[in-house]
Amino acid sequence: MRWLRRGILPPRVGVVQSELDRFVRPRYLEIGVYSGTVLLNVRATYRVGVDPQPKIRRRQIAVRPSLWARLSIRKMTSDAFFAASEEHFHVAFIDGLHTYAQAVADTENALDLLAPDGVVLLHDCNPTSPDAAAPDPTSATGEGWCGDVWKAIVHLRATRPDLTVEVLDTDYGIGTVRRTPSPVLGIDPSEIAGLDYSALECDRQRLLGLRSA
Repeated sequence: MRWLRRGILPPRVGVVQSELDRFVRPRYLEIGVYSGTVLLNVRATYRVGVDPQPKIRRRQIAVRPSLWARLSIRKMTSDAFFAASEEHFHVAFIDGLHTYAQAVADTENALDLLAPDGVVLLHDCNPTSPDAAAPDPTSATGEGWCGDVWKAIVHLRATRPDLTVEVLDTDYGIGTVRRTPSPVLGIDPSEIAGLDYSALECDRQRLLGLRSA
């Protein structure tokens, strides 16, 4: 990513922090930690990161030991974590396996652990090219792989009238999922899996609920 190469934090860090700042003692859950770009740069009373193979380096611990206070990294899959966890969180950030099915599962599982006024955020919801939107990461080229997480947004917008689901137009699309009622998207859920990038490109605003960050 351009901003990481320049030592600049990506916009998703600020989006996550702005949501955490709504709470007095925020509890934060992150699915898909990787190198800790978000997890280690947001402030929360308690942070949990879930990743079967996190890439956080030892020097990150040595240089900033205060980051590790009230922080727990669980080396497991998100499915295993959700099957066992009874914890509750105010903000959950989903950035794990970038597939339609897993993004839906992670979001719905995170909602079960979410405080009533909390929010689930999803990264990579607005791919900018067919390569970036490829379901298979080996087919992706260029700066990054978003996968077909965007279909999870469409799925939630089409099937969950109890939720308000939108996408912020920044940082490859940051989905927001809140427990407030909203009209469902007029699309047959059985058709979502078969949608391709051309369908997104033709109707991006309506399908994603895209709005300015």
